[in-house]
Order: sequence, then C-alpha cells, then structure tokens
Amino acid sequence: MPFHRIALFVLIFSSLLFGCNQKPGIKGSNEEVLDAPPGMVWIPGGEFFMGAREQSNTRDAQPFHPVKINGFWMDETEVTNDQFSLFVKETGYVTLAERPIIWEEFKKALPPGTPKIPDEDLAPGSLVFTPPDGPVILNDYSQWWRWTVGAHWRHPLGPESTLDGLGSHPVVHIAYEDAEAYSKWVGKRLPTEAEYEFAARGGLDQKTFAWGDELTPQGRYLANFFRVLFPIEIPEMMDLRGLLL
Repeated sequence: MPFHRIALFVLIFSSLLFGCNQKPGIKGSNEEVLDAPPGMVWIPGGEFFMGAREQSNTRDAQPFHPVKINGFWMDETEVTNDQFSLFVKETGYVTLAERPIIWEEFKKALPPGTPKIPDEDLAPGSLVFTPPDGPVILNDYSQWWRWTVGAHWRHPLGPESTLDGLGSHPVVHIAYEDAEAYSKWVGKRLPTEAEYEFAARGGLDQKTFAWGDELTPQGRYLANFFRVLFPIEIPEMMDLRGLLL
C-alpha cells in the first residue's frame, strides 16, 4: 500500500475517553465522590511506572519511567456513534475521513519531490480491517488494513455499510482533530497518554496486563483480543464490525 494512503490519519478507529481536571467533592477516606458529572467517574491521582520494562522490537512503550498523576474525571464508556451523531447534527462538523484531500496541503507531509498522486487516489476515505487470504509478514500492516474510499464514521466498513444497530457502539474512523473538536464541544478534554494508561491499569502498577502478569488467569480471557491466527482467522465471537471496536 502506498505511503500516502497509510499516513492519512493519526487515529483510524480509536475508542475515545474524555477527562477534565475539575476537582470533585470528596468525603471520607475512601474518596467518595459527590456530584459526579453525568457518565463520568473520578480517577484519584497517584504515582505509577509508565510503559514496559521489556518490550518487543517496536519499543513504543519505553523508556519505563515513574510518573505522577493528578486526579481527573473520565467518561465511563467510549464515545458512541449516537453521541458523535448528535455533535455532527448540532455543529455540522465534517470529519477528516470525509473531507476531500487537497494535494497542495497533503504533499507537505510527504518526502520532497514525491510525484503528484492521481486525483482518483485523493478521494476521501479511511483504512478498514480486511483479513488476507493467507499467511502474511506481520511487520507490514498494509496486508490487513485496506484503504477504502468512502469509509468514515457513518460507513465503518465502506460506503455500503451503515450504523444500523450500532448506535451504542464506539465511534470509529476518528482522527485526532475530530476527537479534539468533539471534546471541546462537549466541554471536556482528551486525556493525556499517561492519564489513560494510569486509568487503564485500574490501580495496579508494574504489571504486564491491566489485571496482573498472567495472560489468562485460571484459563479466563479478560480482554477481547485475537486468539486465533492473526490476521487471517476471524474469531467466532466477532464479526468484521466487532474488529473495529
């Protein structure tokens, strides 16, 4: 897949959580929160080690280092299609995946001297998870992410797909600037990477997973992840829409 098709978006299918630092009412030693904003929970501050002590060749979770976090509010769930739809209805906002690609602007992100991309390849769209027909080299994610013209939050699998029955599912195909626009409209802000990791750990520190060091304690799967041959086989518990969540 050409570089220009891979580099379009910062966040292709993010689940979004929004936080704010407004101090809550606190009562008692257990930090019982009074007057919590609707749909939000208070994450008490603290210290933790961010990242991973040991990691694969990506090394994107290093260096392993201590971080201190102030308390903050965070939404209990990801932003849903229904919530984002209301934002679009009231503001007329158009997401990055829906906008025409302007070559004069886009070429600024490409190496100098890159030839002009054909106009038909500048149509708006996004990347859609598409299982390949057979085994592939796993260091080339273009083998399972396919550029799809007409894919965006309203049409998550391409122009023929819809949001029917997905109103309460997390909104997908959202770029960073889209997430910022929504958070400002709703009167909140995006959490920092450190805040997100701190909250996701649920109070545990220096553990491999959010629930501890064992992937499947007592044989139980505690997260929704591939348990078959990635990226070829689709788990029975998922369909293609589920893989986008």
